[in-house]
Amino acid sequence: MRDELLVVDNSLYPDLYRPVAHWEAAAPGPLVSVRPPAGESLPAPGEFRHVILSGSECSIVSPPAWALVEAAWLREEVRRGARVLGSCFGHQLIALALGSPSCVRRAARPEFGWISLGLTGEWLLPPGEYHAFAAHFDEVAAGAHPMLRVAGRSPDCEVQFLQWGALPVFGVQAHPEISPALGREFLERASRYFPDQAGRFAAALAGPVRDDLLAPRILERFLSL
Repeated sequence: MRDELLVVDNSLYPDLYRPVAHWEAAAPGPLVSVRPPAGESLPAPGEFRHVILSGSECSIVSPPAWALVEAAWLREEVRRGARVLGSCFGHQLIALALGSPSCVRRAARPEFGWISLGLTGEWLLPPGEYHAFAAHFDEVAAGAHPMLRVAGRSPDCEVQFLQWGALPVFGVQAHPEISPALGREFLERASRYFPDQAGRFAAALAGPVRDDLLAPRILERFLSL
């Protein structure tokens, strides 16, 4: 297996969301990326030891064809022993791919802006209260699969952190890789693509900013596995 970190970039609108740049800023070394929504082919299963699945502007509840291909690829990656970390859509894709469509749903209370994260179980960080940027309309459903281990929540999301059984497969619903400045930029631009949600974005921009800049710490632990 290759030692470089692979980032699967699930972004639809690069002028809105640039996950490769976000993770690259936090990574201790070089990374490799591939963007399935743009028609780029995923690498052969088993080629990379560490894989990050990024967020996406599309919905996991009605996944496009490329996301279903990625889900099948992910199942084979996990079977071959890859270490996997998913953020937002990537976190949800883990539950869909390794569980079933019933493991994901529309969120009753979408989260946008900077939120508190309560980590209560074994994960890539010690238990405690953290803060990070969030932006999601969908979520993972707690209790939907026996292998779905919930490691923590936020006030409006029951599955903020997950691990898939005892496997080195982890998810976080928030975006710890997005800095406060880039989070504000995202919210300022998001109305172009989701005009019906402009009020939600404006409220998030007006709210407090508290961010523990967790991505380097998460990656340090993840890459040591």
